[in-house]
Amino acid sequence: MSFQPAVGTLGPGTVTLEIDADSKASTGASGGSDYRVLWNVAAETGTAFRWNGARFVSWKSPLIELHSTPDRGVAIDARAIGNPRKFRVWLRSARGAGVDRAPNRGYWIHEVPT
Repeated sequence: MSFQPAVGTLGPGTVTLEIDADSKASTGASGGSDYRVLWNVAAETGTAFRWNGARFVSWKSPLIELHSTPDRGVAIDARAIGNPRKFRVWLRSARGAGVDRAPNRGYWIHEVPT
């Protein structure tokens, strides 16, 4: 899976990619998120996290490529998240007190090509 957020007009703020690898809202963090990639737009940094059963912890794997500058993005090999056939994803952007979620409700389903 590859993802590259377009943040040209966001200014200082964050963009977060949430991944529910097992497609179960009852496991992981709120909403079922098992993995998270957070970009701090102003600082031009990106960090990957995984849910450890209690909280998100920093996550590094040779199966993920995280880019912060100049083009923010991430490439995650499906093996890094348990090799699912499909999984759920959603986004959140924040700038000051303003927060936006996409999609507004629910999630998108990503099917891993065979």
